[in-house]
Amino acid sequence: PGINPTKTTDQQMNLTSTRTTGNENGTKETDVTMHINDSDDCQSDADNSPLKHQQEQQLIQFTKRINTAISNMESTKPSKKTSKPSKPKKMPKKTKASEQVRKMKLKSRATGNKRVSDADRFYLDVVVMELCTEGDTARSVACFVSRRALVQDVISVAAAGGELLVGFNDSNSSRYRRVSNQLMLEDCERQGYVQNFGSVVVLMGDSIPRELPCLD
Repeated sequence: PGINPTKTTDQQMNLTSTRTTGNENGTKETDVTMHINDSDDCQSDADNSPLKHQQEQQLIQFTKRINTAISNMESTKPSKKTSKPSKPKKMPKKTKASEQVRKMKLKSRATGNKRVSDADRFYLDVVVMELCTEGDTARSVACFVSRRALVQDVISVAAAGGELLVGFNDSNSSRYRRVSNQLMLEDCERQGYVQNFGSVVVLMGDSIPRELPCLD
């Protein structure tokens, strides 16, 4: 399952900001940047520093590793046998009907605490990833928890530890953000971090770059 990027507004932690500066010709230019610290005072020189560039490259490589592992997981899923060779098909447009089918399939294979009422259930397609030097792996786990459950409850249902990541649009590439384990799911939904029947990543191990921003 793809990790659908979601939009969000400026947070106190580390998201995007827009600033306007003047150039040599006296005209104004608008620059959109992602910064690790939310301080305008240290923004100017830090963005162009070698360390900043190195950190950006590390985050880009980190994103590629996650996306590659997810793609490999999708390509190894068993396909249905057909009597005739299948012809190349165009990617179907996302319709309300196809989205409803996707939600029904996710709901049918989701596991969780059955004592949670249907009205209170929050469904997620969780991609559990293990990043290691011998090769990254990923597997999909469908689960449901209470809307009032914490992020750490999602992690405990999907895997025995790890950190939860969500996707964001940043500079024309998908970047990931950590989500604090102590956030409640309904608060995450309200702030646009996750959505019911959406997809998230639970990352195992200690390979998360320390520069990766955390939402809390």
